[in-house]
Amino acid sequence: MPGELGTPVALVPAPGVGFTIVPKSLKIIVTGGSAAYTDAGGAVQVVIGGRVYALASNAVFLTVTTPNRQILDTVLTGVVGAAGNPPSDDAAACNINKITNNFAAGNGTAKVTLYYTIEPTT
Repeated sequence: MPGELGTPVALVPAPGVGFTIVPKSLKIIVTGGSAAYTDAGGAVQVVIGGRVYALASNAVFLTVTTPNRQILDTVLTGVVGAAGNPPSDDAAACNINKITNNFAAGNGTAKVTLYYTIEPTT
């Protein structure tokens, strides 16, 4: 599952200076374990520097026990990073994390696939 609060999981390492990661879409496949996760709230989000793409729902992670599975396939659009010279997303890694309230009481596996390009920031 996404990292503990304050401990993001890297999806894509930082590109060199003068480049940024531009996500196109995200696919998450969650397979339930022996116990279902519970969620006290707080968005799962993809973060690149100052750009934050929050998932509309954490429901994909709340798969009940095995052999159940859920798939989320979503397009990541419409987020503007912080202006700067260089911008905040220049040479920044792409991470996934949960902003507040970790998932609890469960186990299972999540496969996260990010489709992206790397674009120049200059």
